[in-house]
Amino acid sequence: MLRLFYSPGAVSLVPHIALEETGAPFDAVRVTIAEGAHWRPDYLAVNPRGLVPALEVDGRVVAETPSILTMIGRLHPQSGLFPTDDPFAEARLLELMSFFASSVHPGFARLFRAARSSWGASLPAAMVADDRAILERFFGDIDALLAQGPWLLGEPYSVADGYPYVFLRWARRQAFETRRFRNWTEHARRMAERPAVRRAIAREGLDVSEF
Repeated sequence: MLRLFYSPGAVSLVPHIALEETGAPFDAVRVTIAEGAHWRPDYLAVNPRGLVPALEVDGRVVAETPSILTMIGRLHPQSGLFPTDDPFAEARLLELMSFFASSVHPGFARLFRAARSSWGASLPAAMVADDRAILERFFGDIDALLAQGPWLLGEPYSVADGYPYVFLRWARRQAFETRRFRNWTEHARRMAERPAVRRAIAREGLDVSEF
């Protein structure tokens, strides 16, 4: 049995969407970061690092989004979400997930952390501007990645396609102008049309208008 631990609107929405796409049954356990639920003993027993998401597979836990997405794809090869029969396509997918997890996500994390901390308002304007400029460059990279569309790998839809979708919501919540990234916004429109995406969004209490 699969059990996904998620926080509404967090990066955990990416594997949440992927699980819905497989059509396999799973339990979704809400761990709301804004309420500090990720630091409670019951969740630390699942993931001692206190990070969301986590995926429990028959009693064993997998953490970190790229690893979780890889597990979902390999557990459900019939879904076609993970290219196990093509080593180059698999390497490309791993490359994309690494970029999203190690570059784009930390860029947003710096902005989120500054906004939540007591010293956020006193940060030098130049530092904030630099962080936003770095993200803007990444946004251009995301838009270019989707130029061959309709999905990140071109024609096949994959476990990673939830990443740009989640990042677009975050960018808009941080008051970035995203309309000029046509490939990215068109990708989000296509994502919103997928029933699996709508099911995941509804369970998390979100709305497609936020993306």
